[in-house]
Amino acid sequence: MGDGLQSAGHHMDAYAASVDDILEEEEHYADQLKEYLSYAEAVRAVCRKHELSQFELEMASQDLISKKQQREELATGIVRTFSLKGMTNKLFGQEAPEQRDAKLNLLEELIAEGEETVKEKTAECDEHAEKAWADIVRFKDQKDKDLQEALINYALMQISMCKKVEKSLNSAYISVKAHCLVSCLLSSCREYKCGVMPKNAFSRCRVKAIQVLLI
Repeated sequence: MGDGLQSAGHHMDAYAASVDDILEEEEHYADQLKEYLSYAEAVRAVCRKHELSQFELEMASQDLISKKQQREELATGIVRTFSLKGMTNKLFGQEAPEQRDAKLNLLEELIAEGEETVKEKTAECDEHAEKAWADIVRFKDQKDKDLQEALINYALMQISMCKKVEKSLNSAYISVKAHCLVSCLLSSCREYKCGVMPKNAFSRCRVKAIQVLLI
């Protein structure tokens, strides 16, 4: 019995020695998934950059609209919305033509610059959105391929691990069973030789032991 347990222990030790390799291989698959977490952060940063570009475009557009409205009010003398400038004109009268022309010229320059800024910001947003979308589509296709491959390999690794466990347990079980039966047969032989066990009982015991070993 002691030899059987010792042999079974050797099989279990061999399995225990392979556990570290299994854990290391599982860590490898976990690292592959962690890489996609890092890439997701990169995609989030790209989205934040696009939001910032869109915000700058909206601010430039609003500033351009405001300057155009100022030009119209200055050219016509009609203030469409309540403002400090409108109240000043009502209290102290309109500005001199020279001052108005100078302000109109300045507004024209600012409007031209604003239109150029809006055009640049629009092109920048469109280009950024196009590149970001291409990156996201490429990421999605690669992600589906990599995750499918990783999950298949992980499943195969789990199957291989289960087979190793089954093999180790079967080997340990067979070792214990074989040594127990051998001990039983040796004991039966001694009893038979000593005349304690009848011959037919010894024969049945031997046949039963052989049948158990063949299972």
